[in-house]
Amino acid sequence: EGGAVAIVPLTSHKDHEIMIMAKEVNQDFIFLLSAVMEMYNEKLGVFCRSMGMAFPPLVSKIPEETLPAVLRVGSRGSCSSSVSDASSLDLYGVFSVNVDPVQTISALKTVITNIKNREG
Repeated sequence: EGGAVAIVPLTSHKDHEIMIMAKEVNQDFIFLLSAVMEMYNEKLGVFCRSMGMAFPPLVSKIPEETLPAVLRVGSRGSCSSSVSDASSLDLYGVFSVNVDPVQTISALKTVITNIKNREG
């Protein structure tokens, strides 16, 4: 409902890469996270992925002194491939994109619409 945003970077490091950002981990952030996981599993059939998260501090601070909640997730390729067994630092150190970002955007939009229709 506007409390978080999902971004598919046009300069991705990995296939189907998505970033979610919000001022805090809120209901919209969690909704987008679950939609992204459903997109990977159900729509794209991507089961091996790397994910990193950075959250604001748990103690209250004024908004100007804290960073937003950020989640970044990208495909690691086939789970049965030996090159999928690498650390996230190795994966994000090299650009390797073989998928049109528009495909990822379309898949996420479809999943979000399906989830809202199920809930509605």
